[in-house]
Amino acid sequence: MSFIDLGTDLNDVKFPSVVPEGMYDLTIDKATATEKDGKKGIQVILSVDGNLDAANIFHNLSLPGAADDDEKKLVKLRFLKKFLELFKIHAPNGQLDLTQFPGSCAKVKVVLDEYNGMINNKLKV
Repeated sequence: MSFIDLGTDLNDVKFPSVVPEGMYDLTIDKATATEKDGKKGIQVILSVDGNLDAANIFHNLSLPGAADDDEKKLVKLRFLKKFLELFKIHAPNGQLDLTQFPGSCAKVKVVLDEYNGMINNKLKV
């Protein structure tokens, strides 16, 4: 029988977990355009800087759609603008380039939330 030395006891390996509520330096790892039932958006995956044990944070940005009334479009655009300003992402002439997202950093308030019976972190923007 051959053995492989892993160099560590697997009992010491932790799975990612939520972080307590507070202000954190976050980095965008990935941004993906989404569409479901005709509604478009951007799913953003963020990591907590300097904390390898922190679970990734998923943030969804809703984009205005043709079926949205003026008030709903304005609300979505305000949330989008606030997020983009926090992470210093530019959208000249209303053109958004998703390749600008990865690597962008900001200090953001993170809160606890429950989704489908699981506790997770979400951004408070």
